[in-house]
Amino acid sequence: CSRRLVGFLRSCCGCAMAMNAPTYVRMSTVMRSICSSSSLHKKSMAATFHAKYTEEFIKQQIEEFNIGKRHLANMMGEDPETFNQEDIDRAIRYLLPSGLFDKKARPLMKHPLEVFPKQKAVQWGEDGRPFSYLFYTGKQSYYSLMHDTYEQFLNVQIYEDQLRAKGLFSLDTKPVNLVGSRWLIKEELEEMLVEQISHHDYMHFLQLLERMLSLSYCSIKEDYVLKFRRKMEDQSKKQIIEPLQFDENGVAFSKGEGHSCITRRHACQHECD
Repeated sequence: CSRRLVGFLRSCCGCAMAMNAPTYVRMSTVMRSICSSSSLHKKSMAATFHAKYTEEFIKQQIEEFNIGKRHLANMMGEDPETFNQEDIDRAIRYLLPSGLFDKKARPLMKHPLEVFPKQKAVQWGEDGRPFSYLFYTGKQSYYSLMHDTYEQFLNVQIYEDQLRAKGLFSLDTKPVNLVGSRWLIKEELEEMLVEQISHHDYMHFLQLLERMLSLSYCSIKEDYVLKFRRKMEDQSKKQIIEPLQFDENGVAFSKGEGHSCITRRHACQHECD
């Protein structure tokens, strides 16, 4: 292929003087540019095709899910328009009963967006250049998050310095309310970033957030901090407390019930004099 290119250039030059040393430099430059542009074009086209294929695949799965949901609703004699995910789970348990201990091995029918994990879009343009300046770190979503969080931290410090300069700084401030919530676990943060991170990276991010919360006026960034927390369910609200009962002697007593994976417990407490 290179010999044909050299012959073509010789026939187009018109004289032997055109084939001196500078011409060889030009030939190598032309060949290198052709190869590099071709490889970048193939790389960009492959990424674009992969993203397009994934989007079409998800759309096809959603259409099949909607068709299957209508068939399942008709089999159960219910309205397909009001047939929700709870009805689907109940129908699957009824039509395909399973005694398998591991729930992941049991039959299920979930929406494709819940089954298939999220994927990143194309990270570079047609010229092969990445969109983000953090692309070559290998964890651009994580480091972008760290940059944004540290910028929020600096904004709180700047706000406090401005108050000090005006003589309005006070330590008696309202902290961020974290009661009843927890930090995102590592897997939840990875799902948010669509990126795998190490335990060290995860702890480093939490330390930066805790450092921000230690500032007196961290409440101005409360909305940003709460994005990385999840509310915890109050288990006491799920418990059904039965009213007091009385035996034949008029003594009050209360019954309670609890269960685990393999056992069930009953308790009865009587009133003591």
